[in-house]
Amino acid sequence: MSTQGKEGGHGPEETVDLLVIGSGIAGCIAALAAAELGTRVTIVSRSVNENESSTDRAQGGIIYEGKDDSPELLAGDIMEAGCHIGFKPSIDYLSRRGPELVRSLLIEQFAVPFDRNRQDVDLTEEGAHSVPRIVHAADRTGLAIGRALLKAVRAHRRIKLIEDHTAIDVLTFSHHSLEPRDRYAPPTCFGAYVLNQKTSKVVAIRARETVLATGGLGQIYQHTTNPPGARGDGTAMAYRAGARMLNLEYIQFHPTALYHRD
Repeated sequence: MSTQGKEGGHGPEETVDLLVIGSGIAGCIAALAAAELGTRVTIVSRSVNENESSTDRAQGGIIYEGKDDSPELLAGDIMEAGCHIGFKPSIDYLSRRGPELVRSLLIEQFAVPFDRNRQDVDLTEEGAHSVPRIVHAADRTGLAIGRALLKAVRAHRRIKLIEDHTAIDVLTFSHHSLEPRDRYAPPTCFGAYVLNQKTSKVVAIRARETVLATGGLGQIYQHTTNPPGARGDGTAMAYRAGARMLNLEYIQFHPTALYHRD
């Protein structure tokens, strides 16, 4: 979720250009892309320890481009896998831009150590794909991607990574402005409240733009393979801020987490 904002809010902190909440693949890529355009970025992360992120726990590969492949073929496979109820504009965009960005960003710029054969990166086929188009790093692909991206984040001079901080709520005029009439203004975000886990103090980080990249919500279930931080924090914050929530019934799960006494 990306929310446009203005300067304002609480506390003496300098207003950052972009606040990214979450340090998985989505948060890191958003931060790196923005920083390359000259944006000052702050990333807030509950934890960057291995196995604490959904990215780090992702074992299978990531979609690239197979032999005799095409955006149309990929889009058809995705639509078929989703029982033809996927959002076609997003599927078409992913199918057009995804493979080229995997090459330019993950393979070339950030040098993720994908498995290779004699000619190029090794391609495998996974469920729902009609051709081999998946690149992988053994069976720890997400961990390899996450490590490479965090290395780039830590090295970038326009990115500040704040660890051991938990986002509590996004700052909005309708909820947090000292001017009562701001509640009638269009929904506007200007940063977030975050909890310092070490001091138990809550601070406000003001931002012109805020991106929620907080992962999933598997931990609301009794049995899950999701990491401890997948509690739906971002979903709840977005809902309170007035974002439209859609398709929340579709939850990624792993079959080994299904429990039956027999």
